[in-house]
Amino acid sequence: MKLTADGQITIPVHIRQQADLSPGCELDIRYENGRLWLEKTAVETVLKRQQIMAAIKQIEGSANVNLGLSTDEMMTLTRSEV
Repeated sequence: MKLTADGQITIPVHIRQQADLSPGCELDIRYENGRLWLEKTAVETVLKRQQIMAAIKQIEGSANVNLGLSTDEMMTLTRSEV
């Protein structure tokens, strides 16, 4: 199999079937002792990642308040001990 210019590979159909891989399936990859290891991500890990992303989404933009301060003033304020 060849690696594309974008760093992608195609996993052959028979291997996807044997490993029960379907589109959207999350995979972990690691490099160890000169070998690449690819394995299906544990369901618990996928659920934990989804929970973290949902929590981030909930607070996203919550600090976007216009206080009329410059970036330098905001940085000074956040680094100051109050």
